[in-house]
This record gives sequence, C-alpha cells and structure tokens, in this order.
Amino acid sequence: MKTQEFNILYKIDKNISFYTGIIKASSSITGADNGTITDYPYSYTADAKNAMQFGLIGNTKIGAKTTAYASFAVASDITDWKIGVSQQITPNLEFNLDYRNIKVNDISYTEDNANYKFTRDVTSKGLGYGITHKF
Repeated sequence: MKTQEFNILYKIDKNISFYTGIIKASSSITGADNGTITDYPYSYTADAKNAMQFGLIGNTKIGAKTTAYASFAVASDITDWKIGVSQQITPNLEFNLDYRNIKVNDISYTEDNANYKFTRDVTSKGLGYGITHKF
C-alpha cells in the first residue's frame, strides 16, 4: 500500500496537536493464480482513495533533538495509527521512524488487461520513515 498525506497541525498544548488534511491511499497486487485454472501471471491496480482525515498527535521530548510520538487518525473508510520517534535535522526539518497500522476499507481493484473487478479491505502495518517540514 502507498499513502501520501498533506496535513495542517494545530498545537493544542506543548504535547498535543490536532490535525486535518488529505490522505491518498493506493494499492496494487501482482502474482499468479493458484493453478486451478491456468498459471498466468496477473496484476491488479486499485483505484486511489482520497479522503479528508482528522487526527490527534501526542509527543514528548526524550532527548535534546529527539521526540517520541503517537498519532491516531480517521477518515472515510480509513483508520490510521502510529508510534515513533523523530530526530530534528534543522529547526524546521525532522526525520521520522515509526511503526504504523493503516486500514483502508473498500478499495476497488481492476485486473490489468481485463474487465474483472473486486473490492477488498486492505491493512498495512510495519516500520516506516518520512520527513516532516515545519512552516
């Protein structure tokens, strides 16, 4: 699964922020069938889901330039939570490393070069990284 986000944060206090923005989630599947009909390779592409999301972030300093954080967000058909650490690179730039769990409901897939369509709920979880720029 691939996600892209653009969010605006509002700092409620020193350790809690509210955010809202756009999240775009997309997915693809590549492989071969189980051999019951033919052994042709297949590829499915999903329609990207764009949604307005709302979330909260809690954070606490664990070093001079290092912060631990947790976030939770919801959007139409999407739930997303993560925990991680960020390291300040410059006053306005941070590198983030986190564990994320995101679930997207009802992603529509279409088989490439065919008319076959289906809908699935997709969950992705694992380690991730990113860059945060503060304006």
